[in-house]
Amino acid sequence: MDISKVTKIVIFSASIKEVNAILYQTNIKFIKNGNIFSTNYKSIYIQIYITGIGANTVDFFNHFNIGFNINNEDNSEILYFKFGTCGVINGNIPLLNIVSPNIIYYEDNFIKLNNIYSTNNSLITINKKSDFALDYNFATFDLIDMEMFFVVEKIKNVIPILITTDYNNEKEFFCNLIKATSILKDFFIDLLNGMNSNLECKM
Repeated sequence: MDISKVTKIVIFSASIKEVNAILYQTNIKFIKNGNIFSTNYKSIYIQIYITGIGANTVDFFNHFNIGFNINNEDNSEILYFKFGTCGVINGNIPLLNIVSPNIIYYEDNFIKLNNIYSTNNSLITINKKSDFALDYNFATFDLIDMEMFFVVEKIKNVIPILITTDYNNEKEFFCNLIKATSILKDFFIDLLNGMNSNLECKM
């Protein structure tokens, strides 16, 4: 993608808590309309959609009018991201790091991604926390979350930007959540600054 042509950034996130620092700890002022936050930043229009957690993401895409034709629209001027957090199954991956998995699994299905941020990790999406007890061979996967597959299924060229928060430990997740959202904020600001620098060079 030619980043100089991008006019719109669309971000999907499961909850406001996951993008709290972006929404409330930057100098960018967002307008809230239900579960949508939007703003104009220089030449870029930004929308953040709160999809809900787990299976709620499926309902979001099935019922919510997100204002564009996902499958048929020419999306060459739009960057799609899934911002959020994930657990770590592979103990070699450190916490509070940005990861962008390139293979996303759900049950017996999987989708491969290809983007410039890829960290060549595999991620399994589970539908609910009780699915942890299912007989998955977790050694096959590096990461785990509750929404990524459902987003990728609908937005084929979405870029996952996830922060590792815990080793499948809910207490650890909540301890690291604030730090994780700050890392997402820093990535977001760096992205915007890089885009605007690129745009200025093209002018």
